[in-house]
Formats: sequence, C-alpha cells, structure tokens
Amino acid sequence: MIPFTFDISGVNKGCTLDHLDGGYGCIAHKDALANNWRVFDHTIDELLSTYASVSVVIDGGLKVST
Repeated sequence: MIPFTFDISGVNKGCTLDHLDGGYGCIAHKDALANNWRVFDHTIDELLSTYASVSVVIDGGLKVST
C-alpha cells in the first residue's frame, strides 16, 4: 500500500494516478481495499470513471504516479 502513503502534490487523497493523456486521477484507499475502482479527478475531486477491475484501470491508460 506504499502508493497510498504519499502524494506528489503534498495532499494525500489516495493513490495518485497518471493518465497517458497527461491528466491525473486518484483512487481512495478505502475504495481500493474494497475493490471499488472509482477514479476521481485529482484536482477537483469529480468522479471520472468507475472500472470493473484494476486491470481495466490499467487498460484505460492509468498507472500509479512515480
């Protein structure tokens, strides 16, 4: 659960994700533990999409921020 312990912006909203298009999202810790793959816009906290699995999140162009 290392990706949930820090955030590149300094505001920990969950696991920060990078999208291939240059955008950022995040998955809340409680959602990931419940296998609820809701991705929110990192800046405005708006729900971007809900995914069926973590594999579909990755296939959708998202990865853990590094």
